[in-house]
Amino acid sequence: MKSALMSCGERHHVDFIQAETSSVVLSPPENEGELQGSPPTPATHLNRILQEHDNFAKDCSEDTLKDNTFQLPYIAIGYFDHDGGSLSLDKYNVHLYIPRGALPKDSLQQVYIYVNPNAPPVDGIDPSDCVLSPMIQCGPTGLEFLDSVVLSFPHFAKEGSGWELRAQLCNDEEGSLKTWKTLAAGVDGEVVSTKDKTVVLLMKHFTGAALVGQPSATSTKIMKAGVFGSPFDPSDGRYSFRFRLWNVEPVVGENVFEMEKEMSSEQLDASKLLKVCRSGDVHAEIENIKEGWELAIPCLQKQTIPIERIWKLPTDFVTFHLDRRNVNEASSCKGPSCESSIFQSSIETGEASNGDKAHFIIIPPKVKESKRERDEQSPCYSCRQDAAHEICPSCKEAMIGVRVPKKRELSDGDYGGLSEELVRTLSQQRDMARVVVGLADVGHSVMQAQDSLKVFFGRQRARGVQDRTAVKRLLESLDKHIVKKVREELQGAENSPDDGSISKGRTDDCSWLASEIDDEKRFRWLASRLGPEWEALATELECTNADLFKIKEDNRYDVSNQIFTMLVQWKQRWGWLDNRILAGALEKAGRRDLAQQF
Repeated sequence: MKSALMSCGERHHVDFIQAETSSVVLSPPENEGELQGSPPTPATHLNRILQEHDNFAKDCSEDTLKDNTFQLPYIAIGYFDHDGGSLSLDKYNVHLYIPRGALPKDSLQQVYIYVNPNAPPVDGIDPSDCVLSPMIQCGPTGLEFLDSVVLSFPHFAKEGSGWELRAQLCNDEEGSLKTWKTLAAGVDGEVVSTKDKTVVLLMKHFTGAALVGQPSATSTKIMKAGVFGSPFDPSDGRYSFRFRLWNVEPVVGENVFEMEKEMSSEQLDASKLLKVCRSGDVHAEIENIKEGWELAIPCLQKQTIPIERIWKLPTDFVTFHLDRRNVNEASSCKGPSCESSIFQSSIETGEASNGDKAHFIIIPPKVKESKRERDEQSPCYSCRQDAAHEICPSCKEAMIGVRVPKKRELSDGDYGGLSEELVRTLSQQRDMARVVVGLADVGHSVMQAQDSLKVFFGRQRARGVQDRTAVKRLLESLDKHIVKKVREELQGAENSPDDGSISKGRTDDCSWLASEIDDEKRFRWLASRLGPEWEALATELECTNADLFKIKEDNRYDVSNQIFTMLVQWKQRWGWLDNRILAGALEKAGRRDLAQQF
């Protein structure tokens, strides 16, 4: 593992990192703080992954850590400073947005988000409550922020069905018996929204988080129903298949399919969504059984999954058995088939409540038609069991290639490229929070203006929207006097003619402003990466000695601002940002690595 990264030309950075380890904050060692002589706590899947990551992260340069995300389907690890950034688990629709200023300057902090791929029932929750989301582990646990961060993840409560929803937090490590508390507004953060089956939280410190609901008689959650069975063997006189019901949660769904795969089963028809209320059992029923086949137990044509099990467990099932009526009949040799349905019954009528009924046609594949070769077990299938002593080979192999270079337009935490001055300007505008909250579509109206901007850019990032497009959408929603202020901040009031061209919704003007902000964002990024060679770059970009002297005088003690100002002035002289010229100048200045970014 270590050699895989060391072969990337990073050996010359090792001495530097060893001398500067105080500026890079890694995950705490496993079992830190345990009393000497106490029995060791078994390492959890999360701890084993973090240990394996730390083994090779210690040999990476600080730039390598900062410029890459270490990504597996169930965990994302990044290193961030004052500029912030974002992490995502796309498979599970979990997203974290760390805005600029949430972390202190002059240090690099490890941050991770994790979803346990084993999907155990979340323990420690009040029995009268229902857990409506996976547990999202944000870490390192206890990390406090200077400004709140935005965390979003899915839930499966049906909106408007009588839920009393709240976010629950847990400071215990993954794998231990959990102790939960309700998120306290103002202390822990804020629940921004539970709209559109997505939880959006503002968090002031890191912990485990989940959405919990106190149900009423009308509360409803969205579940999935599916039918599974093995391929039909003509030599077998019995065929069995299962109805499964599970929470609409990626981790749970993945485990349902894995369990079926272990039994050599396949999905016999496409899964269907089913609304399940707080009252009324769920029934699975089969009919129109193909001639030559019959129920092994006739009284079990209709089977029940009790509502209490459905409400407390992430998944449950019932099994049907079909027998050949006469093994000598030709029709029975062709394999069974039937129609089936699953529905929740009304307590009053016994019929499907709300008319919601999922129908299936069951035709099992024959053995020769079935896939003979099964996919290998997914990574972490073995090591995610807490009894395992070390990370499994599949996870070790997967982690060799986990480095994913960050894309600035999809990973920064800088409010889409808006400078600190622009964020302050926008935050001071009247009705700014109301406008941005409406644009973010989170259905929450009492946030501070800067928090609303944070949530807006966090939600845009979660949807894969690039910063330039997000800024354009923001500007198009603002009144003309606010857009004018933005333009004045960028150009200076004396260079911003009041010709009436700036108006709400004026696409060409907002596109231009978004482009200017994007250019500034790229210049600030480049300024943060350049060293002493920046003066050679200035010469290549035809910056005179007099101009260079003035830039240094005007920005004393801040080399990053000196570089940024030089780049802005070059663009003003040239008229636009010419990536080809900038890339060529960077290469001549000896920074081919940066030239490749333009």
